[in-house]
Amino acid sequence: IQYIRTEERESIYAAWNRGIKIATGKYITNANADDRHRHDALEVMADTLDRNPGIGLVYADQIITETGNETFERHTRAGYYQWIDYNRELLTLGCFIGPQPMWRKSLHDRYGYFDETFTVSGDWEFWLRIAEGTKMLHIRENLGLYFRSPQSAEHRDARQRFEEDNRIVEMYIFRYLTSVGDIERGLTFI
Repeated sequence: IQYIRTEERESIYAAWNRGIKIATGKYITNANADDRHRHDALEVMADTLDRNPGIGLVYADQIITETGNETFERHTRAGYYQWIDYNRELLTLGCFIGPQPMWRKSLHDRYGYFDETFTVSGDWEFWLRIAEGTKMLHIRENLGLYFRSPQSAEHRDARQRFEEDNRIVEMYIFRYLTSVGDIERGLTFI
């Protein structure tokens, strides 16, 4: 474990980029302060990537809690995020990768890092950027506990989130939904 202390607080994506750049493993995942994982979550995700060399990113379902500082084993369930299976066209319309994916570090050599101009939606932008040449896989197991809080970066500024999401849609919708066939595949999937 490498501990890094910065002089000033930095954005989520700046911190993630800093961590990715010093990481020495072949896989990356993020663990924000409000995330908890099942005891074997990292093993399950890494094993899935090991067994599927053509997959660049895996993501799993999560249990939702609205009570802070709980563990995966002892929590007050408020719901679930049971994500859909990967579909690039649908990912263009909304982020369903979830808060605790694992991906190959080598993707950053090809696609760069998280865009630090985003404050809350930069992960969705990165998933769309890598979607151009990366297959992703949904693991249909609850591997994480997500703390849903109105004070989280994702929820505390709805206007900021709306503006960033619109920026992402404008960047990618015409890139990935370029034909009637693309739109039909997305609608069929829905």
